[in-house]
Amino acid sequence: MVIKQTGIFEGVSLDSIDIVRGIERFGNELTYVNVLHAFHLHTQPLLEKIKAFSGKKTVISLSDYATIVHGIKGSSSGIFADTVAAEAAELEKAAKAGDLELVMTRNSFFITIVESLLSDLGELLKNASAGKEEKKYTHSPDSVLLSRLLEASNEYKANLMEQVIQELESYEYEAGGGLVVWLREQMDNLEYDAIRNQLDAPDPFNF
Repeated sequence: MVIKQTGIFEGVSLDSIDIVRGIERFGNELTYVNVLHAFHLHTQPLLEKIKAFSGKKTVISLSDYATIVHGIKGSSSGIFADTVAAEAAELEKAAKAGDLELVMTRNSFFITIVESLLSDLGELLKNASAGKEEKKYTHSPDSVLLSRLLEASNEYKANLMEQVIQELESYEYEAGGGLVVWLREQMDNLEYDAIRNQLDAPDPFNF
């Protein structure tokens, strides 16, 4: 099937991301725009954390570094930013192996290519908000979506978790909206275990 690029994607070609494959995966441009927007919004805080990595004076450990680049690897792979995903995979492997020298050598380059990707997406998404749908109203977060999120968190599937949370965020809630806000905060901080434990509790809305 040939996917025709329309809307904000019409005539757009980026070296840092494969837009055609992204549209094919998510089925339509609106969904893909939402995923790209989430990536753009939530990758910057992770990038700031690894910018603080400075070897002996670092404020994060190699283990924490591995966790952060693992998250970036998964989310960038999910949007088909293959160069970033591949570099993140190498850095994750090095960090898990305790190879501080390699991490220190390649960290600056990794930061550069992630910043370039975020810059490309920022330009791409400037006009996206005009065509974005209004949020829908509902009583409370959908139990089916919460179950899907729990299942994804059990399997540490960051891409799927991000998609479900993005869908939950597309609604305004009469009750229970605080849980969605909390889930987003945990997702941004890679607290997958906290998400799983909360959703597995007898009353996940009590936190």
